[in-house]
Amino acid sequence: MQTRVVLQHEKPIPLLGHDKSGPAVRKHPGPGTGAVTPMHQQRIPREPRPAPQRTLGRAVREMRVRFGLSQEGLGFHTGLHRNYVGALERGETNPTFSTLLRLARGIDINLSELITLYEQRRSDVKGETLVGAPPRNQRR
Repeated sequence: MQTRVVLQHEKPIPLLGHDKSGPAVRKHPGPGTGAVTPMHQQRIPREPRPAPQRTLGRAVREMRVRFGLSQEGLGFHTGLHRNYVGALERGETNPTFSTLLRLARGIDINLSELITLYEQRRSDVKGETLVGAPPRNQRR
């Protein structure tokens, strides 16, 4: 029979399991408490994504594919996490100006090129209206 020596500083590995009441729970080996907390649920967008964000996401995806990069590759070149790049392409995030600059620099284009592509693709997304902008038939 083999015996494993356990050092004092080692803590038990958190286990996943199902509580009888429902969802999976994560057992935290807290300071002697063994508290049980519910696991985080996957984030699901509650509202439809705004059309401008979806359009920008399409433009970013098109530029990324044009340069032969994966989401992970674009993330590496821009310093953004690959999951963030994916969320941006799906229109789930509204990037800041500095993020847009990082994207443009990461694929070695001018920001104006990305914005131009966005404007070209704007008509691809049905029902897009900008907040505070007059309807298209009233624009000059």
